[in-house]
Amino acid sequence: MTIPERISKSDPFRTTPELHALLYEWYFTYDTANSLARVVTAEARSVACIGTPTIASTIADRTERTLLVDADPGVFQRFPTLASIGNVSIAELAQSVPLAASSDAAVLDPPWYVNDILRWLSFATKYIRPGGSLYFVLFPELTRPSARSERQTILAHASRLGKVEHIESALTYSTPLFELEALAAVGCPDPGDWRAADLVIITDVAPHKAWQPPVTTHLGDKGWSTHVLGEQVVKLKTSPNGDPGDILSPVRGAVDNVLTSVSERDARRQEVDLWTSRNRVARVGQQKVVEGWLERLASSPYEAVAPVISREDRPAFDMLQRVLAGAK
Repeated sequence: MTIPERISKSDPFRTTPELHALLYEWYFTYDTANSLARVVTAEARSVACIGTPTIASTIADRTERTLLVDADPGVFQRFPTLASIGNVSIAELAQSVPLAASSDAAVLDPPWYVNDILRWLSFATKYIRPGGSLYFVLFPELTRPSARSERQTILAHASRLGKVEHIESALTYSTPLFELEALAAVGCPDPGDWRAADLVIITDVAPHKAWQPPVTTHLGDKGWSTHVLGEQVVKLKTSPNGDPGDILSPVRGAVDNVLTSVSERDARRQEVDLWTSRNRVARVGQQKVVEGWLERLASSPYEAVAPVISREDRPAFDMLQRVLAGAK
């Protein structure tokens, strides 16, 4: 099975509202999505897309039935064609998400962690007909020090489900704005579409051989509220960890309030209570106050909201505006 050579800088996929690191929203490039879609639909008439809205959008008119499970309701704005498929579940996969029917194939792009991939595989096999196919993303060996052994664990589980084909560096991702902002904050120029991953294909999937899905700590934006300001998406932790004496305060090491990493291994992520789709962050001590400000700013410009903020709270409100710098 051949996946065309990785390409692509020009990407016609719409990414507004902006993608968010908290939801692990790295999207395939347009060329990758089309290449993978051609491979999948060559042999499948019904496809379950799990965390792969670019694939669901691309194949919507090529299959008899397309299903999508995704955590972000913003997919409807990014991909208007999804409205036509009718089978879209907006939910975290860690929750119970029943699908309408079994499919010939499933395409999965889980977070790049062993427990998440095993959980997603276990979920997907319940909704694939016997003899169907599974396509999933496998992170590269250099992702982190433990990646090699984790990949072996994942591939061993995959081999229990059917015949495994492993294609290295087959998939390319568009670099999202939050990652570009993190790189720019430390002086790195735009790297283009540099992030690649392997494709694993399982064919002749056997009737579901259940394994106990591992507990996962990656629950997306569970425990966060979402606020959309123009194209920008702001996540606010419902139970923040900041000093109650400070409405807002900086996250240590953030450069002009930009978190200079998108890695989960960065310990500073534990301090983040407010996080934008441009990787700007802050600690929050008074959640209700900040939530009220975000609700106002979602419908009114800064100039209209600022005059009603008390003198005592104005420094914190001005900090919020700096964190939201560049909002359209």
